[in-house]
Amino acid sequence: MSLTYANSYEQALLAFVIREGQKVVERNNWYLGRTTIQKLMYFLKVNGVPMRYKFSLYHYGPYCDDIVSDVYWMITDEVITDTSSDPVKYSDYKTNKAIDELINKFQKEINDYEDEINTIVNAFAPLKPRFLELIATLFYIFREKRATGRNEEFKESVVKEYLERKGDRFTQNEVENEYDRLIEVGLVLP
Repeated sequence: MSLTYANSYEQALLAFVIREGQKVVERNNWYLGRTTIQKLMYFLKVNGVPMRYKFSLYHYGPYCDDIVSDVYWMITDEVITDTSSDPVKYSDYKTNKAIDELINKFQKEINDYEDEINTIVNAFAPLKPRFLELIATLFYIFREKRATGRNEEFKESVVKEYLERKGDRFTQNEVENEYDRLIEVGLVLP
């Protein structure tokens, strides 16, 4: 098969993440949807995996419109498929017949970051999209605040800003509990 639209490093990286993520979610009897893909790519980027994707804070957390476009082109080129029974409501991405062709083009570059990719995919792919949204958004706000260079009590400040931006999505207790979990695993400061 010849790829027409899917032929960039980022698309190969995305295909690799979908392939590895599919393995993880199938073991957990779950699916790999739009929110999960966005958050996996976000966590890979902030953990140093090179990519051109740029993320901004959106309704469901860190979001990159270029990922949506690349997924569309990858479906068109039969690299992946969306097997969802209700694609307007959610996606369920799976590998398709051209996935190896795309990944193989950039296998050397992907191999350099395979450990980081597998660590992130195994840690976050099994989570429900709702909690991935919460965790990624808290981490995004934390990184924004830390970048200002001010020495402050991060937890109180991040939780407050989260609730101001997205207070209707989660209770204060849920937000505080997930921030505490991020402290425990060393992703954020107290």
